[in-house]
Amino acid sequence: MDRDALLAEYRTLDDPLDRWDMAKRLQAQAEQIVTLSTDMAARALAELHVDGWSYARIAEVVGVSRARVQQIVERGREVAL
Repeated sequence: MDRDALLAEYRTLDDPLDRWDMAKRLQAQAEQIVTLSTDMAARALAELHVDGWSYARIAEVVGVSRARVQQIVERGREVAL
């Protein structure tokens, strides 16, 4: 659902507690999406490393520090997708 549709739905709710419930449901969904996308990104970098890419090369391509790439790759090794 896009932002405008969500706001339109929100505005149809008269009860502030219904608005609260909607907001909390959206927040929970957003947190799940952030967790999944973080796992996916970590797994992707771990796959590059397994394919022979160095931490330095990955860092250069994705634009983060080598140390951060190493952290992400180590996390990605634990992710089962």
